[in-house]
Amino acid sequence: MLTLKAVIFAGILPLGYTATVDVHALNLEPVRTERVGNGTLSWFAAPPSNGGVAYDLVSRDPGCGTNNIKCATSNAYHGPTCQNVINVLDSSNVADGYRAVCLDQGNGQCCISWSKNTSRRIRQNELVPSARRSLNTCGDSNKSGQEWNVNLGGTCLSQCLSNRPTGCK
Repeated sequence: MLTLKAVIFAGILPLGYTATVDVHALNLEPVRTERVGNGTLSWFAAPPSNGGVAYDLVSRDPGCGTNNIKCATSNAYHGPTCQNVINVLDSSNVADGYRAVCLDQGNGQCCISWSKNTSRRIRQNELVPSARRSLNTCGDSNKSGQEWNVNLGGTCLSQCLSNRPTGCK
């Protein structure tokens, strides 16, 4: 899969590409925190006045659901903390506008972030399959994992497992 990052001018896109707002360009802020076991679970959203927008141009050739994962050493997660965040996500709804959730247990942070808002309200546990695939593919330490063409809440997007709420890159 070919991935390009660019700022779009005049609404012109190369043939075969679609534009999606990139979570990496957003200044996400914590909007809700709660104590979970021996850590803090924080949910992040973009502030309403956020003007910085870049676009992530991702080829969608075969369509959504192909779940292509790329592992990297940048913004590496703490594997045991990632397993814990996967375990605490339940069937509760994720509030509209939320774009990331992080668990900090003092020995390393793990965050699940997604590249754009979904077309319908999602449940916390809908974030788990991609996070689990990234953790299983990329391993327990010194990695981050980004998965493209994830179908989350009826929306095709990328989902990241890393040590920060603003994505893998």
